[in-house]
Amino acid sequence: MEIVAAVRLRHEVPDEGWLIIGGIASVVFGALLLIFPIPGVLAVIWFIGVYAIFAGFTQVMLGVRLKGFEGQSQAAR
Repeated sequence: MEIVAAVRLRHEVPDEGWLIIGGIASVVFGALLLIFPIPGVLAVIWFIGVYAIFAGFTQVMLGVRLKGFEGQSQAAR
């Protein structure tokens, strides 16, 4: 899809090469998942786990920061 979009948008979007590179990378990673399914699934699970930890940490930090705004109105900031 990315490769097709890059070809179709080559006259409207500058640097469409990045879309092509992203599309090629997607195809390569998909092929690797087909060739090596077990390590591929484990890698995806690890990426999801690392992302979940990072996202949870950032949400906790946002909550701590927003707690300081408790009770303040929009005009008071």
